[in-house]
Amino acid sequence: MISMPGNATIGLLWDAWAKDEKRLTIGWVLHTPFTADLSRETETTSILDEQVSHLCTHESIEMDFPLFTGLGLNYRFFRRLEHCSGRSMDDWSKFEQRDEKGHASSPLAEALLEKSLIPRQCGWGRNISSP
Repeated sequence: MISMPGNATIGLLWDAWAKDEKRLTIGWVLHTPFTADLSRETETTSILDEQVSHLCTHESIEMDFPLFTGLGLNYRFFRRLEHCSGRSMDDWSKFEQRDEKGHASSPLAEALLEKSLIPRQCGWGRNISSP
């Protein structure tokens, strides 16, 4: 089960220039940060020396997703040929999960956040280490 209240995505496309079939379009997108509440059940069956054992576990996790923004360009040379490119910005150091006891960890590094080696990514793709 996943619950994500308060999430919004905003986008904008602007045809900046057009002449005959040629066209330049600029796009921008923003995904607001949000927290997802996850609930996971795991069932494990073990068979050892003709002994069968079942283990069921239930886990609740909160996962924080960072702000995401992107900018893109699309140029149509003619009707059947277009070129597009884009850049995005995420602060993956803010992508974290918390277990039922409140311990924060990074889903990307599988480590506690204070020991994580995931750098901040800001600007347009430059990595800058967090303080």
